[in-house]
Amino acid sequence: GCPVFPWREETMVIIKSTNGTFKRVLATTLIAACCAGGAMTVSAAPQSDQFSDIDCAKEQESMLGMKVCAGRELAKTEKELKAQRQKMLKAADKDMRKSMNKWFKAGDVYADATCEVEGQRYAGGSMQGLVIGVCLNGEYGRQLKELKELENRPEGS
Repeated sequence: GCPVFPWREETMVIIKSTNGTFKRVLATTLIAACCAGGAMTVSAAPQSDQFSDIDCAKEQESMLGMKVCAGRELAKTEKELKAQRQKMLKAADKDMRKSMNKWFKAGDVYADATCEVEGQRYAGGSMQGLVIGVCLNGEYGRQLKELKELENRPEGS
């Protein structure tokens, strides 16, 4: 399964908090850190890391390849979601920012809980980290789509 790693600035890990939800620690690869059977630190350096030979444009057949590519995709989606949220908050008035922050927090709690449940189906197995990462990527992608639709919606509709 996925070992729990101590916090390091250059490492992306999903760690379990005391209230049972998952907290995301941003960097580049979530899932490569959960490689079969051992602890591994994944550098946040741009694709010049130890996995630079993995070409995510090609279909991956190995578990490591799938995890690395899923981790890269998750990092990209998280970055886009964060940027979209910041853009919308910057354009909003005080009351709207307050409402949006509640919405963003609720969305994160929902995504964390949903993906924790998905991951539990594979508890202890090598697929657990991959399943959680793919799930989070889907949830963040859904949130990003909703935010862009809201941003582009004509006023009053």
